[in-house]
Amino acid sequence: MDKSNILDSVTPEIFERDATNWLRIIRYHESGLIISFQQDVFYRVSQIIRNKKILKNVLGRYYLKYIIGYVSLEKEDITNQIKETILQIAKQRKISIPKERKNNLESIIHHLEKLGYDIGLFVFYINDALENKKETHHLKELEYLTRNYKNFSLICFSYKNIAYSRFKDYISNYSFLFTNVMIYPLYNTRDSIFFINLNCKNWQIKLDKKTKEKIRYYTGGYHWLSRHILRFLRNHPKKTLNQALKDEFLYRKVYSLWQRLTKKEQDILENIYLKVLTDKDISSEEFNYLLKTRLIIQENNNFYLGIKLFSMIIDKKKRISLFHVKNGKIFFREKIINSHFSSKELALLSLFINEQGNIVHRDKIAKTLWKAKWEEKYSDWAIDRLVYRLRKKIVSLGLDRNLVRTIKKRGFIFA
Repeated sequence: MDKSNILDSVTPEIFERDATNWLRIIRYHESGLIISFQQDVFYRVSQIIRNKKILKNVLGRYYLKYIIGYVSLEKEDITNQIKETILQIAKQRKISIPKERKNNLESIIHHLEKLGYDIGLFVFYINDALENKKETHHLKELEYLTRNYKNFSLICFSYKNIAYSRFKDYISNYSFLFTNVMIYPLYNTRDSIFFINLNCKNWQIKLDKKTKEKIRYYTGGYHWLSRHILRFLRNHPKKTLNQALKDEFLYRKVYSLWQRLTKKEQDILENIYLKVLTDKDISSEEFNYLLKTRLIIQENNNFYLGIKLFSMIIDKKKRISLFHVKNGKIFFREKIINSHFSSKELALLSLFINEQGNIVHRDKIAKTLWKAKWEEKYSDWAIDRLVYRLRKKIVSLGLDRNLVRTIKKRGFIFA
C-alpha cells in the first residue's frame, strides 16, 4: 500500500487492519462499537472511504453497492443528519431517489434496499449518549434502524469504555447496535516512531534517535501529544525537549485526556505512579481495561504509566492536596497560612481549593468577593489583578504559579 495515501501517519499495517476490521462488519450486515482512547480514528475513516483499493479488497468486487459515510452525534437530530448524509452521498454517486421519499429516512433506506444498496455509516462519538440519560434517545434511534433494516450498518466510536459491567444494560438494550465491540490500545513503539519520523520529515525537523524515543516514552503512543511536542520543537528550534515537556499548552492537552478517565481509572493510575497499587486495584475491571489499552504498561511484575505525561497531573494534584480549608482557616502542609494573604486573596484561594479541578467562572468569583453588590462592583481588571497577586503568593510558598490556570473566556481552574 502506498504510504502517501495514509492521511493520519499510521503504518500501512495499522491502516489495513483497521479498514479490514471495520468494513468487514458492514459487509456482514452487522454493527459495532470501537472503543479507542486515542481520538484519531476520524481521519482514518475519511481515508478508508476514499480508498477504492481497500474497499474492493474487503467488500468484494461489488463494493460500489455500499454507501459509506460518517456522521457526528454532536448535533441534536441524528436521524436528520443520517438522512442528509445518505442523500448527499447518493447525489454524488448519481443514485436516483424519488422526491417524495427524500423527507423520510426509513423511506430512503427502504428505497435503496430495493435498488440493491447497503448502507454503512461511522458514528462519532457516542460518549454523551452513554453517560447522559437525556441523550439516550440517540441510541434508541440508532438501535431501531440497525434492528429493522438489514442493509443498514453502523460503526460507533467511543473514547470511554462501555464494556464495564455497569454498562451491561446498554449491551443488552442495544444488542444490534453493539453486536461487535472492539477495544483498541495506544500505538506501540514501532507505530509511534513511524508517526514521529513522518512528522519530522514533513516539518523538516532534525531530531536524533534518542530524542524521538524520549517523545514516544513520554506520550505513550498518543499521537496528539507527540504532534504537539514536535510542533513546539518546530516553532522553537533553539529550545530543548525538556522545555517542550513543560509547555503550558501541552499540560492542558494532557489534562483534557486525564478528564476523560473515570474516577476509578484515575485512582488506579495515581496508585501506580505513587507505588501504592493494591491487590484490589489489580483485580478490578478498570485495571484490566487500562492494561488492555496500554494506559498501563507491565514490565515483568511491575506496572507503569503508559502515558508518562500523566505524572504532571498527579504531581500537581498531590501539591494541591497540601491545601485544605477548615473553620475559615487555610492550611498548607498542616500550617495555618492566613496571615500570608489579604482578606480578598483568602476568599479567592478558599474558593479555588473548594472547587479544585473545576472551572471557577468569573461571575462566581465576583459573587464571592462582592456578595450582593457583585453586579455593581464587577470588574474583570480587579479579578485579574487579584489572581496575579494570589499567584505571586503561591510562588512564595515554593509552588508553581500555574496551580491557578486561566481558562480563556471562562474563568480559572485550581489544578
